[in-house]
Amino acid sequence: VLNYAIMEALHRKDPARHCFAYGFPEEKVHLLPGWIVPSNVENFEEGSIVLADEAYMRFYSHDSSSDRNEFMDRFAGLSRQKGFLALWITQSTRKLSLALVSGVQVFLVKRPDVMMVKLDRSEVRGILKEAADAFKLLAPAERTQAVWCLGFDEDGLIAHANGLPSFWSEELSEAWKGVDIPDGR
Repeated sequence: VLNYAIMEALHRKDPARHCFAYGFPEEKVHLLPGWIVPSNVENFEEGSIVLADEAYMRFYSHDSSSDRNEFMDRFAGLSRQKGFLALWITQSTRKLSLALVSGVQVFLVKRPDVMMVKLDRSEVRGILKEAADAFKLLAPAERTQAVWCLGFDEDGLIAHANGLPSFWSEELSEAWKGVDIPDGR
């Protein structure tokens, strides 16, 4: 939800900036607003915003030498020079290639569960523990709206940061429901 809201806010600020949903299920494209272009091709215009929901399905950690992962490693490395903004959504960084995770400039975490804190990548466990501890200080009703941020100017909990984009629906929240799982090739 958060990354879609970020994409919508940036689109409103600059409607000419191209927005892509990479690897989004073809059967559910109708759930996206017209300004988000679904793409399964690793070729994006300079200055674009690229969102990969369930990113581990395309950039799986155990397939780090695949052409797709090698492209995304170069894409992330050149994102500043090419003006890209890449938004990766995953339930666990352990499932993403390490090159992709290490290239992140801003790390946003919704309330992590106990298993994520204990079993996710060793490189991010400390961040996840710090986030989990901060979420515990919030009242339960406030936890769904907060986001833990590690980035340029923010380092810590941001309350009321997790708003819904205008086009959000429960069906979009479960975009892979009823869709065959791709084989990764």
